[in-house]
Amino acid sequence: MFTNAHNHGVAAQEFLSALDPGTVMEIHVAGGDEMMGFHTDSHAGPVLEGVWDLLEEVAPRLSALRGVTFEFHESSWPLLHADGVLAQVERARAILGRSARAEV
Repeated sequence: MFTNAHNHGVAAQEFLSALDPGTVMEIHVAGGDEMMGFHTDSHAGPVLEGVWDLLEEVAPRLSALRGVTFEFHESSWPLLHADGVLAQVERARAILGRSARAEV
């Protein structure tokens, strides 16, 4: 949603608020690049801050959410290495942990 919102000039929050919270079971997060005024969902490098912000905002509302997948392109391995990948996974876990506590 981050990429579509950026490229089409729409508010991601409007789209996300229209989702049926009981039907979203998985969210993918990924890095991307700016190219010629567009954002590409290229799975390059770490997740962008704006993507984390959207996950933080929407996760507490999604009652069926069971997981977040961090996707990265193999060409990002030299940038990320194992520690970088694990840092992304841990950040997603922390957000999901906060959203689970918010539901209680």
